[in-house]
Amino acid sequence: MNFDVIKFNFKAASLYLLGREIGTSDFQRSYNLLASSYDDEWYKYLDVVTTEILAEIDDQKLDYILDAGCGSGTTTLKLRKNYPDAHIVGLDFSKKMLIQARQKLGDNKALLFRDRLESGLKKFKDGQFDLIVCAWSLGYARNKEVYKELARILNQNGKLLIMTNKHDTLKAVQHSLKYTMCRHWNKLQKLPLHKFPKDKKSLLAKLQNDFQEVKYGEGSFSIDLSDKQNIVDWLLNSGILAGYEFVLDLRRDKMTRKTCEDYIKSNYKEVIHNYMWVLLHKK
Repeated sequence: MNFDVIKFNFKAASLYLLGREIGTSDFQRSYNLLASSYDDEWYKYLDVVTTEILAEIDDQKLDYILDAGCGSGTTTLKLRKNYPDAHIVGLDFSKKMLIQARQKLGDNKALLFRDRLESGLKKFKDGQFDLIVCAWSLGYARNKEVYKELARILNQNGKLLIMTNKHDTLKAVQHSLKYTMCRHWNKLQKLPLHKFPKDKKSLLAKLQNDFQEVKYGEGSFSIDLSDKQNIVDWLLNSGILAGYEFVLDLRRDKMTRKTCEDYIKSNYKEVIHNYMWVLLHKK
C-alpha cells in the first residue's frame, strides 16, 4: 500500500500541473445525474436540521429573499411557507435540480434562475434582498468574489444565513475515497480539491469585514449504513459524491466501485455528517 501511495502522489502531482481538478462544471453534471433521487437519498436527512436553522431567523416580515443554491427547491418551499408574501428568488446551476424545484413549488412558484453562483449573483441589483439563504451550497463556490457579491446584493438591514458542511464531515467517505484512489491511482482522472470550512473562524474569514455575526450553531447526525444494500450507489445518488465520480469512474468501473464498497463495509457501520450554520447581519 505504501508503494501505491507513492504512485498516487506522483499521479496527483501530474494532474495538478495539468490543471485537472474537479470544479463547478463537474458538480453541475453530478447534480443533473442525481436530481431525481436527491430528496429521498440525502435531503431527508437534512430536512429537520434545515427547518430548525431557518427558525433562527426572527424577522416577522421580509419582502425580498434569495435562496442561493436552491437545488431541488425544498428550502425554497420552506421559505415560501414562512414568508408567504415575500418575493422569493431561487438560483442554482443544475437544470435537472431546478426541474424538481418547479414541480415541488407548483402554484407557489418562486422565480427560479439557472446559473452558477459566481456569475448568477452578479445579475442582481445592489441591495436587492432582505435575506439571502445559502443552504448547503457555498461549498461548491470556487470564487472568493461570491462572498463580496452576497454583501453587495444584500440591503443595509439585510441578513445572510449560511448552512454548510464542516471539513471533517463524512470521514468514512473521505477515508474510503482516499484508500480507493491510492489503490487505483492509474485510473485517476481529476484531483478532488473540494474543501469545506474547518470552523466558524475560517468561514467568517471569507466574509471579510462585510458582516457581523448574529447567531451561530453546529451539530452532527449519523446515518446507519447497514440498510444500504449498495453503499456506493447510495453515495452517488445522494450527492455525497457529487463531483468525485469524475475523479474516479465510480459509476461504471466495477473494480474501483468494489474497492470502495468493500472498504466502507469492512471499516464503518455509520457515516457522520458534521455541519455548522451562521446568521449574519450586514454591517
